[in-house]
Amino acid sequence: MKHLFGLAIGAIIISFIIEMMLICTSFARRVPTNYILLLIFTLLEAFIFGHICSFYDTASVITASAITAAVTIALTLYAMFTKTDFTVCGQLFVVLCAVAFLLSIMSFFVSYKSPMHPFISGVFAIIYGLYLIVDTQMVLGKGEYSLSVDDYVVGALIIYVDIMMLFLQLLSIFGDRS
Repeated sequence: MKHLFGLAIGAIIISFIIEMMLICTSFARRVPTNYILLLIFTLLEAFIFGHICSFYDTASVITASAITAAVTIALTLYAMFTKTDFTVCGQLFVVLCAVAFLLSIMSFFVSYKSPMHPFISGVFAIIYGLYLIVDTQMVLGKGEYSLSVDDYVVGALIIYVDIMMLFLQLLSIFGDRS
């Protein structure tokens, strides 16, 4: 497992670089470069998540996957049919990002067995759920802010990341480490 840890850290760094390339540059609109970068990102994330899931028992991973699927479907349907425009809640998401940043720092000092750990993960799950609603509305063009038709790779990427982060938080809450 130690030799895979170094590979996982390398995969995290490379996937972060690819994510920034797609979001912050024009690579997201260059075909076939955008497809290739999205494929590499997806393969790296699959390796990273496989490595993370290897630390949990099978039932925990299946439970977190099922809950993630149910929450994702419910929030997507809500984002599709609600009349509330979540894309204009910029100030709220600045506050949520600040809270997430402070909780991330605090989580370094909290033991995995601490009762505070599920609380922190629960707050993160709520934050990622809200981001899933906002990003879904942006992809669908159902708000003041939306992605253009040419930003399909960015739309796929941001929803993919929201779902992955939601899964990680739910796995952290419901997972039994082996």
